[in-house]
Amino acid sequence: MEFKIFYHDIFERHLVPIGHPERPDRIINLNKLIKNLFPNQIQKIKSQKVIKNILKVHTKEYIKNLFNLKPENDILQIDADTYISLNSLKAAETAVCGIIQAVDFVMKTNNSKSFVCSRPPGHHAEPDKAMGFCIFSNAAIGAKYALDTYNLKKVAVLDFDVHHGNGTQSFFEKNQKNLIFASTHEMPLFPGTGYKEETGLGNIINEPIAPSLDGKSFLKIWQNKILPKIEYYNPELLILSAGFDAHKDDTISSINLKSEDYLDLTEMICKFANQNCDGRIVSILEGGYNLDALTESVKLHLQSLLSSV
Repeated sequence: MEFKIFYHDIFERHLVPIGHPERPDRIINLNKLIKNLFPNQIQKIKSQKVIKNILKVHTKEYIKNLFNLKPENDILQIDADTYISLNSLKAAETAVCGIIQAVDFVMKTNNSKSFVCSRPPGHHAEPDKAMGFCIFSNAAIGAKYALDTYNLKKVAVLDFDVHHGNGTQSFFEKNQKNLIFASTHEMPLFPGTGYKEETGLGNIINEPIAPSLDGKSFLKIWQNKILPKIEYYNPELLILSAGFDAHKDDTISSINLKSEDYLDLTEMICKFANQNCDGRIVSILEGGYNLDALTESVKLHLQSLLSSV
């Protein structure tokens, strides 16, 4: 039983235009947090070749076009709100390295949990395009890697970012029936997907939530709707798309969660994992754009993951 936080300072060097919500300060603050409060749990991500893992989710044409870009000292726009700079693709690849290493870690010891403290985020990146600050579909890549490498029957991605993880769903819903995706997300809100009727191959669970929803109601949805449905699939690993932008202080959304709600949600998911899938959780940072709210919420998330092992 162990908990590790996978980190790397390369994530601080993925640059975006001034005023962009997904700015380096997000990870700078979180790196300070984990070094100060969780020094014994830190594991620096090791470099490894991951292009074959990325290509299991993304098209060859998309990857070829990405790596043909030459930002050098400029910041290039590749989507309406997605940018790359000189170190961005290295950061995105390192995030995938971290996710693969986190999966390996939790699969080798029962009741182990991990957190990948990375950026850019991933759950909007579709197989053939970048989108919504995201370059590689991190959770999908991790889930596919776990399924193939460890011969698992089911892997579930639980997405509590305030935005719908259209990229994860896009990969899962076509021919990946052993990968389960469950999401709560504000609606209407970017990217405009995630209706309850979107069920894929029977492996997609969407629970849209209305603007101004409070924490108590949010937690009830996870307790009474999401987790009972996930239990039916009997997953052997949970991957969390851990977004913290449903916080009441985050101006990118209208949901009214408090930092403590993320503690309660994490405890709920950890209890579920300990009872149903040998405690195995890989949590991956997604959104969260108010620096104070993000730092406090992630701190409570990490404390809950640590206390559950």
